[in-house]
Amino acid sequence: ADEKRLRMKLLANVPLLSTLAKQELDQVANSMSTNSFQEGEPIVTEGETGTQFFILSKGKVRVTKKQEDGTEKELVVLREHSFFGER
Repeated sequence: ADEKRLRMKLLANVPLLSTLAKQELDQVANSMSTNSFQEGEPIVTEGETGTQFFILSKGKVRVTKKQEDGTEKELVVLREHSFFGER
């Protein structure tokens, strides 16, 4: 019950989902899972087919793009309640 309440609160703070009715948010919350990642651990890799949608509940995520010379360029840093991914 506490986990579901936290998920509903998180969803309510995501602007993209603000137009959803409570019943719809409830369905989304029921289908969510929690993942934890270590600092520096890749979450998604450029060029791979995306199958998940992520909502950042705490911490931050660096979004980078690999350059032609092999280095990575930081594009943006996402913070709490940011979202990313695709399907």
